[in-house]
Amino acid sequence: MNNLLAAAMLGCIAAIGSMSAPTQEPLLPRAPAARPIVLFDEIPAYGDVASRVAAIEARRFLVVYQSADPKAASTGLIDTAAVIKSIRNENDPNNLPAWGMLDFEDPFHDLLQKGPGTLECNRTVAEMVRTIDAVRKAFPRTKWCFYGAPWLPYWLEGGKDWTTASDPVKRRELDRAIAIYAPIIAASDWVSPTIYGKYDPRLYPEAERATIRSQGRAWRSAQVGVARVMARAQPVIPLVCPWWTPGGKAEYCRLMDPIEFIEDQVAPAIAEGASGAGVWAALGYQINRMTAADASRFVDEKDFGFREWRAAVVKDYLGGREPANWSAPGMAAFLRASMSSSMVKAMEDIHALKLREPAGPTPAATK
Repeated sequence: MNNLLAAAMLGCIAAIGSMSAPTQEPLLPRAPAARPIVLFDEIPAYGDVASRVAAIEARRFLVVYQSADPKAASTGLIDTAAVIKSIRNENDPNNLPAWGMLDFEDPFHDLLQKGPGTLECNRTVAEMVRTIDAVRKAFPRTKWCFYGAPWLPYWLEGGKDWTTASDPVKRRELDRAIAIYAPIIAASDWVSPTIYGKYDPRLYPEAERATIRSQGRAWRSAQVGVARVMARAQPVIPLVCPWWTPGGKAEYCRLMDPIEFIEDQVAPAIAEGASGAGVWAALGYQINRMTAADASRFVDEKDFGFREWRAAVVKDYLGGREPANWSAPGMAAFLRASMSSSMVKAMEDIHALKLREPAGPTPAATK
């Protein structure tokens, strides 16, 4: 069965890659196309942009970070009672968002990649399924999923990518992802692979930039496509970010070009059948780190810490001038307003897209 699904997925990816010639429009009138679901994790200046958010019917999704169970990083197990208690303590349990995400990454993502059939992978899958079942039982009015599931590598065997690798290599990666993630997807209410921007074309010679963009689009199509194959009725809503994220070659935390954000990050997902996009940035946390009098109390993440965010903000929001005092009165408020506006602009651009027609399962999933 996995081979059949993977082969179907390859057909879907190949079909998308060949869509260069315009197709003839049907003669019958069409109903207006549906708009994508737009989700966001947080908007620090929400009150200032609430009317814009309401106009596009965007909704917040709740992210339950691994700090809900600090022992999980060392045990590889999830204390579901601690997670449920954390959700209740930090939110109104009677008024949770309709969408929720469990973000447990360390060591869970690495253990999953030990591969299907290994003790580590099997135990991790069972933990994740058990946790999502427990959280759903405690908060049944919220749709739940796990962050970053499913996952496909950006680079494949021999340094190839999803535009240049052979069909057998692609099939092997798709097979592997299905074998690892299918039980997790089956237990989820929605599916949210990450498709962030990682390779900034501006850092490459001009002759290579089109290739860099094409590589990114192909990987995102594969990520969303394999999620769509595994999903049944669950919506696939990948996570995007309008700021460059680590893992590739970019000035991390810099604001992406808005056109490239839509054309290269979001549009391929919508074309592959995604129901929308969730915008993640953890902006409140980033701004708190940047403007703290004592930033040492925060974890300084590699490539995504307060130093990278400060350097990016200086270029994108402060006209290239380093402030004398990041904790000066008004700095946090300025960043909340300006960066929230950037986030809402990205959400408005997503809302302006049209979902693929006709709605329903991908053609590949029915072969």
